[in-house]
Amino acid sequence: MEVRPVASHALWWSEFLVLMCMGLFGAVCAVPYSSSITSIAGRGRTVPFHTRLILQVVQSALLLAVAISLGLWSAHSIGLGAPALESLLSHRPISPLFLSMLLPAAVCGVIAAVIALLGDALFFAPRLSLQVRNLASNVALWQGILVSFYGGITEEIFARLFVFSSLAWLLSRPWQSAAGLTTSELWLTNLIVAAIFGVAHLPITRAAIGLTPLTIARALALNGAPSLIFGWLYWRYGLEASMIGHFCADVVLQSAGFLKKN
Repeated sequence: MEVRPVASHALWWSEFLVLMCMGLFGAVCAVPYSSSITSIAGRGRTVPFHTRLILQVVQSALLLAVAISLGLWSAHSIGLGAPALESLLSHRPISPLFLSMLLPAAVCGVIAAVIALLGDALFFAPRLSLQVRNLASNVALWQGILVSFYGGITEEIFARLFVFSSLAWLLSRPWQSAAGLTTSELWLTNLIVAAIFGVAHLPITRAAIGLTPLTIARALALNGAPSLIFGWLYWRYGLEASMIGHFCADVVLQSAGFLKKN
């Protein structure tokens, strides 16, 4: 894996601010969807929309500040990060770099969505009630598209920039060399992050359909498998690629739910 030079102090702060704004944008985009899901499911107490929005922004800002700070430090230390964004902020040509990752990221995102859809259709959906299977299809398509920005941007900042980079940095310490991280270290990191990514979706699973052995296994499998693809995109191309892939996957999944209803 190629090791890029550590970013300058000014570049670090510019990158931090851009990612913070992007992450907060994604967090705001998730509010209509999460409000609808919990309302349709009839779980938990009703929270006014404006209160939910304020809480989401404040909580996300605090978590993003920590995640981006540690994530950038770890990523820059081991040659990971957001190369297209860094090129843009450094006034270097961005088009060749961005275009080289766009198609692979989009294709991988669609593949991740297909894997999740097939896995659900073959193994989990037949064992769930009709009400649970149709829960997401009752959400407006525009809300599904909006929440895709949360998955593609905010979740990738947390999962890839922060968790993946920090864990890869920790795992690489005993064997670190000038050549950078090995493929084995990257895949080990990817597997651990995929498990964490699946567990991180259990709270929304609990709010939407409740936790049972079946719904827990469903959340872990259908989120963990795509996470492996997003993790590969991250270390192969950069954070922007994992964001594009995750966004495309979520758009396909949300669209599939909408079309199922119609």
